[in-house]
Amino acid sequence: MTASSGTLVAVTMALICLPISLSEAQAASREERESLKGLQGVQVVIEDIEEDPRAQGLSSDRIHTAVERVIRSSGIPLLRKEDQDTTTSRAWFHVQVGTLKDLSGRYAYMIRVFLQQKVFLEDGPSHSIYATTWESPIVIGIIRGSNLQQLVVTAEEKTKEFATDFLAQNPR
Repeated sequence: MTASSGTLVAVTMALICLPISLSEAQAASREERESLKGLQGVQVVIEDIEEDPRAQGLSSDRIHTAVERVIRSSGIPLLRKEDQDTTTSRAWFHVQVGTLKDLSGRYAYMIRVFLQQKVFLEDGPSHSIYATTWESPIVIGIIRGSNLQQLVVTAEEKTKEFATDFLAQNPR
């Protein structure tokens, strides 16, 4: 594949894997940042990594450890599954890393970092859903298999964006 066809693979993968709109290509909005106000903490959820990138050393566990380290060092409480039942704020911080290997051994990748919360509909507290209330711009690119570890660093950077927004709404 040529470099331009590799770029096409990355963009196509992102468009197929995630329903995104042009508005999501911007930084978190004021409303998204305000949705973080009053949260007591977050539970970290890392989507599974496919087998081939795992063989190259990229794992959900490594991403999970890196993301939790950023959140913990920022002073944001980490919630466990059990904690979600005892807190009024139910929030899950998600990191999705999708990859697609081309014939030359390079990977098209997509990284999506977002927060889902339990939200209540206007017609009453008995009607609730889980919704994405904060999201960082999606990262799309191409990388060599030997450099897949850099995706952990990118996930950390995206987590720092979240931590900055969280702390602005919940000063310690």
